[in-house]
Amino acid sequence: MDIGSSHAELVAEGNTLRLFLFDGADQPMPTAGVAAQAVILAAGRQATIALVPTGANVLVGTGD
Repeated sequence: MDIGSSHAELVAEGNTLRLFLFDGADQPMPTAGVAAQAVILAAGRQATIALVPTGANVLVGTGD
């Protein structure tokens, strides 16, 4: 998904979400100091997952 001139890729694996951030030239963007949330709608339920920096350009969160 595009976010202004940046790009993000959301990967779901099991109950873990990983959000990878890239700049307009598809280079990894630093995530230090970045915070985000993902709102998940599934099976009639809504969950908000906090995503926190865990690597150079990755935010990670887990749900139930």
